[in-house]
Amino acid sequence: MKTTHSLKNDSGAVLVIVMLIIAVLALMGKTATTRSIVEMGIAGNYGLSKKAFYTAESGLEHIKAMLNKGFADNNRPKIASGQIPDWDFALNGSVEGVNAATGTDFDGAAEWIREQPQDEGQCLTGSYTVKVWNNPSDMGGNCDDTDRLLCLRSVATGPRGTRSTVEVILVGQAYGESITGYFAQAGGGAGKNNNSRDGAAITDFTER
Repeated sequence: MKTTHSLKNDSGAVLVIVMLIIAVLALMGKTATTRSIVEMGIAGNYGLSKKAFYTAESGLEHIKAMLNKGFADNNRPKIASGQIPDWDFALNGSVEGVNAATGTDFDGAAEWIREQPQDEGQCLTGSYTVKVWNNPSDMGGNCDDTDRLLCLRSVATGPRGTRSTVEVILVGQAYGESITGYFAQAGGGAGKNNNSRDGAAITDFTER
């Protein structure tokens, strides 16, 4: 008895299926790789922005140390005679190397620190510039502080062109006075609240 077998072309279909599976796996691998690269880039950018932020904060701590000493040195005679201390020295150009403020905003501020370099290691260098100006609501104008409030801003340039800006308000007072109408940040206190990261923090400089 003669048996007839139909010719089946199964080998071609198997090849197509295998190629489709390989293509899907390759696409999944490419997608996972791309996602990993994007996430690494986001994490890297976040790290660089944090470095710029900390550089700006370093600028604030630097200027606070300078102003703390200047406030004490320049206000001793006033305090001894019962007068109210002020920030005039920081604004009127009396400090060597610091020009007088020409306005009550950042553009007219007195520049105390200019492009101070800071090496953050691994070639990730940065710098900060710090300016100070009189409280805009102070009736004393550009250089005459009458409310003991001083605005200052630290602008930092970090690695790979990243930038960060931190701004605070300082209040100056003699030892034993109270800050009327202003609240120190939580956990602070007289002479202790000068390390805040708040945008409108109040710093109390005390004078014994």
